[in-house]
Amino acid sequence: MSENMGVSDNIRSFVPAIGSVAGMPGCAAIWPCLLALFTANSMGLNYGFSDYLILIAVALLVSLGTVGVPGTATITATAVFATIGLPIEMIILMQPISAIADMMRTTTNVTSAGSTALIVASLENEIDREKFNS
Repeated sequence: MSENMGVSDNIRSFVPAIGSVAGMPGCAAIWPCLLALFTANSMGLNYGFSDYLILIAVALLVSLGTVGVPGTATITATAVFATIGLPIEMIILMQPISAIADMMRTTTNVTSAGSTALIVASLENEIDREKFNS
């Protein structure tokens, strides 16, 4: 994908490691936050601004060690729910739509890795602008 966008070979061979180390935002951070927001709203829990900040911080911390692990979304959601005190049973109720949502989560992860390659190539002046713009 990145060779079609004008990214040099040096960057293309280096950046995928950064993309996977930086995390998988769809599986590890976005999905647990969406489940937590759904749970809080559907159960009528009173969530304030500081609760949302804690949710985001916990999701980011939990996502650090989950790269490349199958079933990451369920694992991280369980860890997030246990940490912030939400009922873990809600994760089980949402499991049937997880397979459908997994397609969107994977798209988010691939897009972030591709964006990382473009950003690094641009910062290092190793991008073919003519090929990128065509």
